Amino acid sequence: MSQPSHLIPSTRKIKRERLYLFHYFKPTIKTGVRKFVTNITHKQEKEKKEMATMITRTVLGTTITAKVVNKETDEVSLYTSVVSKVVTEEKDAIKALSKVLPENLVIISVVSCEKVENLYGMTVADFMAHAIELDPQTRKPLNKEQ
Repeated sequence: MSQPSHLIPSTRKIKRERLYLFHYFKPTIKTGVRKFVTNITHKQEKEKKEMATMITRTVLGTTITAKVVNKETDEVSLYTSVVSKVVTEEKDAIKALSKVLPENLVIISVVSCEKVENLYGMTVADFMAHAIELDPQTRKPLNKEQ
């Protein structure tokens, strides 16, 4: 099965692109062209190395906005909080929000629940400085005394 003719680049277009690149990189200085190309690859390699030295985690959560009333002043207001788990139902949102809600506030209703996805990272050196060694089978901290 052949591709439609409008998807296959014509030889004239290819020649124009080559000619544009030919003039853009000033081919009379061939070493300059080579340096330009190698600088791009070195920069890309450096970025890959920097990314490889980072430990990252994606944390899913929910931003819950609820209508609350203050017990002391009888004032109705909106209260927004980020909970570190994904909540879809209203009763689950009320349960999760009641754990972080101050004592003087009472939930009337949930206005909105929005899923939040944040990416966190740290360098390997920072991770090793703050990490605790775990037992591979139980995933609990190892006792250093043993």
